[in-house]
Amino acid sequence: MLSFSNFTRQYYSDVLLLAENAFGANYLTENDLNNYLSNSHQHSRIALFNHDFAGFSFYRFVKSDDLDDYFSSDSVKVIKANFPNHELICIRQQTAVIEKFRNKGIAEQLVGIGVEDAKQKNAGIISIVWNSDGCMMKNVLLKHNFKVLAELKNYWYADSLTKKYDCAVCGKPPCCCNALLMGV
Repeated sequence: MLSFSNFTRQYYSDVLLLAENAFGANYLTENDLNNYLSNSHQHSRIALFNHDFAGFSFYRFVKSDDLDDYFSSDSVKVIKANFPNHELICIRQQTAVIEKFRNKGIAEQLVGIGVEDAKQKNAGIISIVWNSDGCMMKNVLLKHNFKVLAELKNYWYADSLTKKYDCAVCGKPPCCCNALLMGV
C-alpha cells in the first residue's frame, strides 16, 4: 500500500542515503533538510510503501523577482519568458525513489503532488534535470506535460566545486553534466 506524507526528522537518514545514491555524495546535506523543515516556502513529501520509506520529493516556491537568487541571468530570462504572468514559481528540486520501489509510479505521484500544490497557488513550475538518455525524471516530467525550455551546459560545475559534492555521474568535482530546464 502506497501512502504520502510530509517529510519529518524521522526520515533524515533515509533521505540522505537515497540522495547520495541518486545525486552523489554530499549533494543533499542535513543542513539542507533542516531548511526544508524550517522554511514555509519549501515543501517536502515522502512516499511510504507498506510503511517502508520509498522516496522523497522537495520543491520550493519563490517570487518571480527573486529567481536571480537561484539561477543564472540567462536561466532567469528563459523562465520569465515562459512564465510572464506568474508572480510565483515552483522550483522542483529533487525527487528520488529507492531502486526496489521504482517502476511503481511513485516518482510520478510525488511529482504530481508538487504540481497540484503549484496549480493551487497559480505558480509556474520548473525543474532542472540531467540531460542524459537514462534520466528517468525527464520522462516523469514529460508525463506531467513539462516541456524542455533550455539546455544548461555544465550546470552543476560551480556548485559542485563550492559545495564539494560528488556527482552520481561524473564522480569528484567538478561536475561537468549538462542539464535541461523544464517547465509547465
